[in-house]
Amino acid sequence: MTPVLAAGAVLESDLLRFWIALALLLASAKVLGHLAKRMGQPSVVGELAAGILLGPTLLGRVFPQVTEQLFPDEGTVAIMIAAVAWLGVVLLLAATGFEVDLGTLRRLGRAALTVGGASLIIPVTFGYGLGQVLPDSFSGGEDRAALPLFMGVALGISALPVVAKVLRELRLAKAGVGQIMLAAGMLNDVVGWALLGVVAAVATGGVGGGTSPAVGLAVALGGALLTVVGGLTIGQRGVDRLLRFVRRHDASNGTMLGVSVIIVIIAGSITQALGVEAVLGAFVAGMVLARSPLGGRRVEQPLSTLADHVLAPVFFATAGLKVDLFAIVAPPLLWWTLAILAVAVGAKVLGGWVGARLGGFGNRDGLAIGVGLNARGALEIVVASLGLSLGVLSSEAYSAVVVMAVATSLMAPPLLTWLLELDPDGDDETDNGVLAHVRTALLPTRGGGSSVLAGRVLSRVLPPTASITALTVHTDAEDAAAGREAARNIQTHVDRRMRWRDHIAEDPAKAVLAESVMGYELIALGATATSAGGPTASPVLQQIVTSATVPVLLVRSALDRPPEDIALDRIAVGASGTTSGGLAIDLAIRMAAGGAAELSMIHIIDQPRVDRHDRPLASRWQAQAFADIDGMLAEPRQHAERSGVGVDVKLRRSRTVAEDLVAAAVEADASLLVVGGEPRHEGGAFLGHTVTHLLATAPMSVAVVINPR
Repeated sequence: MTPVLAAGAVLESDLLRFWIALALLLASAKVLGHLAKRMGQPSVVGELAAGILLGPTLLGRVFPQVTEQLFPDEGTVAIMIAAVAWLGVVLLLAATGFEVDLGTLRRLGRAALTVGGASLIIPVTFGYGLGQVLPDSFSGGEDRAALPLFMGVALGISALPVVAKVLRELRLAKAGVGQIMLAAGMLNDVVGWALLGVVAAVATGGVGGGTSPAVGLAVALGGALLTVVGGLTIGQRGVDRLLRFVRRHDASNGTMLGVSVIIVIIAGSITQALGVEAVLGAFVAGMVLARSPLGGRRVEQPLSTLADHVLAPVFFATAGLKVDLFAIVAPPLLWWTLAILAVAVGAKVLGGWVGARLGGFGNRDGLAIGVGLNARGALEIVVASLGLSLGVLSSEAYSAVVVMAVATSLMAPPLLTWLLELDPDGDDETDNGVLAHVRTALLPTRGGGSSVLAGRVLSRVLPPTASITALTVHTDAEDAAAGREAARNIQTHVDRRMRWRDHIAEDPAKAVLAESVMGYELIALGATATSAGGPTASPVLQQIVTSATVPVLLVRSALDRPPEDIALDRIAVGASGTTSGGLAIDLAIRMAAGGAAELSMIHIIDQPRVDRHDRPLASRWQAQAFADIDGMLAEPRQHAERSGVGVDVKLRRSRTVAEDLVAAAVEADASLLVVGGEPRHEGGAFLGHTVTHLLATAPMSVAVVINPR
């Protein structure tokens, strides 16, 4: 007998029913979710359908006793299922918080504020008005004062993950229209979830219970504001310190997942105590984890996987249990459902269009922005479930809002395709390059010229959301002041705000490597021709490069000019089929795209010696070699074209690769030569003779992308 349930046999039977119900909900949600994706629909549609089929729509009508036993409305089983489902909601909101990038909001500035504001204010206003005229049967209690407020927030929120997914699938994520949609969706979500917390507090009395409505509303607003501001300031510093401590002792994925879930639950508990609902705390916790340089994908991916594939499907299936399709299709509920859908769509499209027009976009783009933000998806179901649990919505109103959520998500992709005249069968623009997913980069520096150039390269090639942390390592306190001052000069030449960390350590390499495991996904190093050359290579440099567990970017500034004066307007890359060669090509394309620079791809064919009697064979070998290389460079050239970069391909026959790479780069007038490198642990040149020769003698700047062993 289970120890915690030893009080009686009834609890044992409840536990059995719970396990059967949970297995049935998860299995049916996964199967129907997979079928929905096969049909080109969001998986949440299938997961919701699983609950609808297991609820009063089908199973409840055919076998009502089964539904009553497995999915009761109240009692121990209902509480246990609800606990699992709401844990899924909390983690889902945390995963949504990962999508929010406050840097993008700041970067897009006025346009994001205009579109985001109009696409929130107009739907909230229309939703509030709609809530005033909805019948009393739509209110979950006798006091319907919270219903208009709730409908306003429900119509104002956009589903940022749905918007982002639709934009990626339609290859719009990097377009101007797509960037504005994402920024406006972020603003909608941040403000919308804060307002939802306020409405929840008002509906339940919250921290303002027992006072006048005005005082209660003011206290609820204060709690929501405290949650957001406190989480992004004090909470951010606390989370950063906690993650640093954890990573120093155990950086495994399992440990990071456990710690991140604890952070989310604690944040939800705090906001629940403030009376503004746990979902707002979870959402802010996701934002905080995403902004932390110690978070990264090792936190986001496990948490999102747990939420998206296990717990959230259970929640959406339980949400479907409360929907009765037979009740929806019967008047007058059918007419009110259509009215809610029409107002939701019309207000959101109007709000997006008005904001876009004020922001300088055309009519067609404005309508597209409104249509994209109209997708509400899974988060609207969370809103509806919250309204039902708070007693703001009746079961009829809940069903109508759920139908609206599904319909707005289904209509977004085809309408966007039509409005923007897209080719649905075109190539996917999804960027799978390693650098596209770097969120945190480490730049160890003492303020040297090559470090300045490395910072400039990072600023150009990393995504706008990525952060750069400059690390200075000092041998003692006296050395620290001078070294720190020299290192901070890098900021004046780097077009991106940087973070700073200081260490006092006797072993600089060991200090850099210890810091690099704190969630960083790329290390950039500056090197002089002397420190990076041959057998005399700096021991610190060798140890970092050969021991790093993430890619390393080694940059050596040009020999004849200061690093801040290097134009970086012509890029050459040594193209090869190796993994590090692919990273080098990716970096070169990003450098060219980020600075509107010209790009030359250089491939050196190592031609073997042949006897003069075998010249026909040598000619055939040469033709085949050139054909193979041309095929190898086809995909990189397509990548460059998609990025708006013109490419000049140079194929050379040679037996001295390094010298001919330099000659071809000089011929292209390149200011930066990019190559790939592999660390060598054996004696001799620690990056191979070709790379070592380039670092020691090439007149232009050199960047080496090194893949960890």
